[in-house]
Amino acid sequence: MYLGKNSISNLRIFMDGYQICEMFNEIKAENTTPPFWLFFKWICKYYNHDGSYYSWDGIILQNSENDEAKALSTFFKRFDEFRNLKPKKLITCQITEKEIEYFSVHNKIVRRRIFEEKETIIGPANNLFIVEYDKELGSASYHRKKEQGIIHSKHFETTDKAILEAEKEYGKSLKWKEIPKTDLKMIYE
Repeated sequence: MYLGKNSISNLRIFMDGYQICEMFNEIKAENTTPPFWLFFKWICKYYNHDGSYYSWDGIILQNSENDEAKALSTFFKRFDEFRNLKPKKLITCQITEKEIEYFSVHNKIVRRRIFEEKETIIGPANNLFIVEYDKELGSASYHRKKEQGIIHSKHFETTDKAILEAEKEYGKSLKWKEIPKTDLKMIYE
């Protein structure tokens, strides 16, 4: 009904419009687990694609004989498989005053948010989380600030690379804590 025809390209356009609406109207999106922004990385891995020149819809379309309706049907199959990805490992750390000082002195990274011509500087984070996913998806890091929620997230091929990136921003004094496997599902969701 909303797409006009069975087309993966129309789905992508619709989803992009919806996300822009959420952003401009400051609507908090429902989180999916894993988060949808990782879907592109997963599709690249699934189809052994380097991700250049295409987005997730283009990669699926290319692997569906360029048939828009077939690609749309394939999207829902791949999306169901994606939603079944589970975290293998979750590590977290609290950001101390020492790490905030390191961040302030050593970083050229300034994350900004501009809304209605008003610029807000966001960061540094209060907590860092790194989730390692099954099926060789890799790891995702999340920088969280209590007042604002997730202020930055990024995909890495390995957990070690995510930790190294965090140490570049906050220093090597970060104290990581692994969440026990028994609590992993509850905390992740």
